[in-house]
Amino acid sequence: MTFLDDSLLPATSNAVERGNRRHRKMQKTVYRVRTQQTIRCRIALDMQHDLRAPARHQTTATLHQQRRETG
Repeated sequence: MTFLDDSLLPATSNAVERGNRRHRKMQKTVYRVRTQQTIRCRIALDMQHDLRAPARHQTTATLHQQRRETG
């Protein structure tokens, strides 16, 4: 692929690549051979997980702040 050697394009970070691989793997696992009901339930579970993300982020930020203050 020639465009990967283009010096004008910025390189992608390893973290982004890892995230993309993780996402693709999850999609393969989730949507492989499943019934419509199982897929619906999985989507609902993913939506609940996404709704809780801000609270998880706040918890992580608080823990990191405490470590900085005490460490």
